Amino acid sequence: MANSKFAYVKLFEEEKKILLNCYFVVRIDGSDFKKFIKQHEYIKPNDLRGLNLMNECAINVLKNYDEIDFCYGHSDEFSFLFRKSTKLWNRRHDKILTNVVSYFTSSFLFNWKKYFPNKELIYPPSFDARIIVYPTEDEIKDYFSWRQADCHINTQYNECFWNLVLKSNYTHEEAYKFLLTTQTKDKNELLFTRFNINYNNIPEIFRRGTIIIRNKNYKKNTTQHIQHNDKHIDYMKREQNKEELKKKIDPHLYKENTDTDLWDMPNVETVNTNTKENKTNDNNDSNNDQRNMLDKFIVTHENLIAETFWNKYNFPAGKPTNYDGFNFLQVFLKQHFVSPFAIYIYNNCTQVFFRI
Repeated sequence: MANSKFAYVKLFEEEKKILLNCYFVVRIDGSDFKKFIKQHEYIKPNDLRGLNLMNECAINVLKNYDEIDFCYGHSDEFSFLFRKSTKLWNRRHDKILTNVVSYFTSSFLFNWKKYFPNKELIYPPSFDARIIVYPTEDEIKDYFSWRQADCHINTQYNECFWNLVLKSNYTHEEAYKFLLTTQTKDKNELLFTRFNINYNNIPEIFRRGTIIIRNKNYKKNTTQHIQHNDKHIDYMKREQNKEELKKKIDPHLYKENTDTDLWDMPNVETVNTNTKENKTNDNNDSNNDQRNMLDKFIVTHENLIAETFWNKYNFPAGKPTNYDGFNFLQVFLKQHFVSPFAIYIYNNCTQVFFRI
């Protein structure tokens, strides 16, 4: 800013910074998306095109910001987890918040035609965002478990609501009143008895949302570099070798399909969609390890409420400490202080005074 008599106005600006040595989440949520979905004629109760568009926007955010290792989204929201050690823009709250949400929004507009080729945008969508600071891995796990539980609740309700409207000719008001006093088991019974729908058979992307993880095992050069004067031909050969290796690893995921329908997703830099929890034998684990070397981002729809998910991916990976005897301080601070600043004191001071 030019040094002039008017420069004093900069003193009115507030500079809020995110606490050091703490995780923080940027949650993006569609603004008045019920209206947007209605006017753009999304398929009810779930439109895979819209979810895949949101997923690609999230992947673009991960590509653009290297300090995000994990994100989760469902419906019209996505939550991005930044590392404790994040130094982006010196951890300036407003700078991070505005850049992430604006980049996500521009990606949504940029990729719209890829997923809705026959639908013009009637008006541009908008997203709001917030930053939440979490001091430890426990709060991070609980936060994402909360968001996935919310996904379950919303999906079950929407399945019941729209089946009543579309198949039983209920009005919106009648469907709302009918479901007003129902519990989870009542909704499951309704879906099964009246519409022959087993909730557990609904695609996992609808029931559980989408988890995107930056792959720690990713290797950029998955095949031996073949020198060739024509760079384009060399690139195509490497891509072909990569695809052949993927097919050898798991042919079920890479069947050739000439049909294009609503369930087809355009190619993005994520191909790991193996989400079946019952594949736990050693051979499949080995295949997953090999495939993970090929994928920059792991996209899955697993149950992250279970501790097995976090153990499987070793995430979040907090630094091991050798002053565990003072963990009672953390519990005490959690119980007696509302502000995360108390935990911040624990995280920093104990490392200085109690390290052995």
